[in-house]
Amino acid sequence: MAVISQTATIDIEFDGPWWVCLLINCNIASITAANEYWPPLERHDFPLYVGDSWVNNYTVNTTYSGTSEYVDIPQDSSEQVETTSTVVQAGYPGVSHSGCAVSYNVTATDVNGSIVGYGWHCDSIGNDVLTLNEVTLGLMAEHEIQSSNLAFRSTEVHVDLGYPLSPFNLESPIWVNVTDSSGTPLQDTDVEVSYDATGFGTTVTTASNGSAFLSLDYGAYGDDSYVVGEYGSHGILARVGIDDIGVSTVTLDPDIHEVDLKLESVSISVERNRSDTIETIPSPYDAVPGDIVTISVPIVNDGLMHAPPGFVEAFGSNTGTIGLESFPSLPSLGTSVANFEWTVPEIMGNELISFSIDTGESDGNPSNDAADIFVYVGRLPYADVSIPSDPLTLTDVIIDATASNDPDGGEVTCKIESQMPDGTVQSAIGCTHSQAWSDDGQYNVTVTITDDEGDISQVSTTVNILNRPPEATLLPYDSSIVIGDQITLQLENVRDLDTNTPTSPVAISWNESCIEGTLGVSCTFTPSQEGDVVASVTIVDDDGAQTTINANILVLNAPPVLESIQVWFGPNRLSQDSRGLYTVNEGDLLRFTAVASDSPGDMSTLSAIWRPDADSSSGPIVEDYSPDFVTEYVYTTSGFHLLAIEIFDDDGASTGITTVPIEVINTPPTIDPVSPPLPVFEDSPLTISVSVRDTPGDLENIEICWDLDLTMDTSASGSVDDDCDYTGSNFDYTWGDSNAAPTSIILHISDDDGATASVEIPITVRNKAPIALGAISEESPMEGDTVILSAQGSSDTPYDLPNLDYAWDLDIMSDSDGDGDSGNDRDLIGYSTQTTFIKEGTRVVRLIVSDGTESSYWDVEISVNPAPQPFGMIAVSAGVLVVVAFAVTMILRGRGKGPNDPALKKRDASRETRRPIKPSKPIPIEKEIVNEDPIRESMEDLAEKLYGSKTAVPTSRPDDDISDISSSLREALMEDDSS
Repeated sequence: MAVISQTATIDIEFDGPWWVCLLINCNIASITAANEYWPPLERHDFPLYVGDSWVNNYTVNTTYSGTSEYVDIPQDSSEQVETTSTVVQAGYPGVSHSGCAVSYNVTATDVNGSIVGYGWHCDSIGNDVLTLNEVTLGLMAEHEIQSSNLAFRSTEVHVDLGYPLSPFNLESPIWVNVTDSSGTPLQDTDVEVSYDATGFGTTVTTASNGSAFLSLDYGAYGDDSYVVGEYGSHGILARVGIDDIGVSTVTLDPDIHEVDLKLESVSISVERNRSDTIETIPSPYDAVPGDIVTISVPIVNDGLMHAPPGFVEAFGSNTGTIGLESFPSLPSLGTSVANFEWTVPEIMGNELISFSIDTGESDGNPSNDAADIFVYVGRLPYADVSIPSDPLTLTDVIIDATASNDPDGGEVTCKIESQMPDGTVQSAIGCTHSQAWSDDGQYNVTVTITDDEGDISQVSTTVNILNRPPEATLLPYDSSIVIGDQITLQLENVRDLDTNTPTSPVAISWNESCIEGTLGVSCTFTPSQEGDVVASVTIVDDDGAQTTINANILVLNAPPVLESIQVWFGPNRLSQDSRGLYTVNEGDLLRFTAVASDSPGDMSTLSAIWRPDADSSSGPIVEDYSPDFVTEYVYTTSGFHLLAIEIFDDDGASTGITTVPIEVINTPPTIDPVSPPLPVFEDSPLTISVSVRDTPGDLENIEICWDLDLTMDTSASGSVDDDCDYTGSNFDYTWGDSNAAPTSIILHISDDDGATASVEIPITVRNKAPIALGAISEESPMEGDTVILSAQGSSDTPYDLPNLDYAWDLDIMSDSDGDGDSGNDRDLIGYSTQTTFIKEGTRVVRLIVSDGTESSYWDVEISVNPAPQPFGMIAVSAGVLVVVAFAVTMILRGRGKGPNDPALKKRDASRETRRPIKPSKPIPIEKEIVNEDPIRESMEDLAEKLYGSKTAVPTSRPDDDISDISSSLREALMEDDSS
């Protein structure tokens, strides 16, 4: 089984915040790499046996394609490669799949011995259930078949070989069996059999049992992939038709014996069960006392004939007989597996386990009747660990496992696994490790000790980590202020180093009425009394530990101040984001409120000036003398704006201008739900009306576009779904060809800020079947008459009409093309044609009109009347009377019906039928050839005189003409009688 080519597509995307992808294209690159191998890369050389190995020398040509705005597409490359494929194991592939418990691991290595890929081949599904291969650019792709359902072919072909393993030039019997999908044998089926190794090819036909037999000389040719112990393996292929194929493999071996049972050490696999942990272990094998070891030993018949049944005995050098397993009679290349279960006893050191075959009969090659393996029986290593008690969070804790050792005297490897607060486990290799924990609690520490034989021991302990209290400092502040003034206390370096809630590591609580609220890192407040004021803040971490900080303030007499400014949308008060911005939507009606304070005597005299759009020279200025400072405003443009306020007392002192940054977010447009339109026929208009929504300022300039071809980028934007093939909210479009019409279109809209919305609308444009109608020149012609056939009256849509296909089946009861359907023959082709019917009788002629997708029929019945047949009608003994009677009959017939009938007769269109047709090659109509003889020539002369030659109206003939013809006939009859 070889690989000719493979293709892989690599999509590279930047996984950043969603808003970043609004500004830049987050699709970094899409790269397709197509690899072509020459000669083809032989992945499997059947039949597969553990230990088989073959070398592949090939050239891989890689072609790159794709698009990217950021990286360069790699250049095409060509490389000469040599790999070695080896069947390294037979067993469980690690994938649960029915029938694949025993699969073959074929591993490929490069010239340096590095693994470049592998595959687990399962015979029951005829494919790899698990593969790992390099696709391109150093990327390794793993593929796994999780489920499969083998589909039965309509025709099953199987090739059975008399000798699948053969010496040179052996002539072997071959049986080819053909059945349908239910297993019923198929008789009289032609099967093409080929054997490329010798160039042999033939065609055989199955008998009533569905089987065909032949003999085949295997020859003495090798193949291109060398496998140790195998000269060559070749395929014998049987084909029925084009797609139904069966194949079997013959292996040639010049050093073959009639019976050759074989054991190989490399084919033996070992499975170890230790404390209910079952694993397949590689060579060199190791175990400890108490392990249950299952040894699987394949027995292969490399002989030509069936091998007798027998036994395989397993014997340990220290433990004696391990078991005796039987195996059945094996055909050539047949395999059986003997499984031995061995409970490892209390021994130590290498145990040699030998396997031998005993059939009671002679074996053609006894040199391979035995195999052996070594199993090292050791002891588990000793694990020990020590950890300091009760360390604080974020303290480096030394985990010491240096007291661990191996009783066998070898070196040990330590692996320290520490449970972390988030539930993950951190691993470190080494017998000492420094580990810190970010949160208090009790955590498990596990030390795994591995010795030289791969044996493992573990020890676990618990470390108790204590909490660390929170920390903070207070920034410098004014130690004295004027009454009514605000003072802001600001915390910095607020942290809880061992928090497990990074977004809110601590809870902050001020004892003052802070403008920002009492839970933030800053507190802005106005002291309500003069003198010494103590403001304090308490910080609590997620474990309940507290830290308190005090601030001493001297309060003096003060001018009026602005306490707060608030932004409202409806009943909701908005909050500033982390940037200190209020975020609102374009078109929102906002309400701004402000609160000012002053000494009690000045409170009633305060006034304010609002500038809702202070960064605009044309922004409004609002004077506010109300006791509650409130104003409303609507931002009609997106972007950054400034709200400004200044409050004055009656002495002209002001709070100064206070600005509030506001970010106005564009409101994206939306599309009301659109119902899919009803299907239409080609050349019929498809109409859709849609409603879109946006803010009043944007709705006037909104752009409505329809993308009618999702495979074309007509706007050259780099995207195929944003073209403006049609504009407007009322869509009205017509497709002439249903095959060219899309299955869906995209409606997309955008406002002046570039915000978009789109919806994909499925549509259906159906083909309109043609209407078949025709006309013929004569419905009752005589033998030999020319009949004109015309598709006059047939119709279809304007697009399909010029491309219609017209075919004529001259007899729907006769299958002229042999396809099993007598009503679809294409005897004549064309809109208008003519034919001559040479046999009398009634037949139905069918016109088949097809537009490439659907077809219609029009049938007409034609009765072909016999032409004068004198030789067949006249008896020698009474020739004259028969000729006269025949002539009279023909005269009467000519008078009853002649060429005066209408030239073209049309059939009712109600006789039209429709069904799919299968075009077939027109078959010429053969004309009857009559041997020359005088009687026939005289009869033809008689018919010409009676009816005329291509005359529009029949004319009567004088009696003397008939007499002359009769006389000529009599003379011809007399000459024939005398002879």
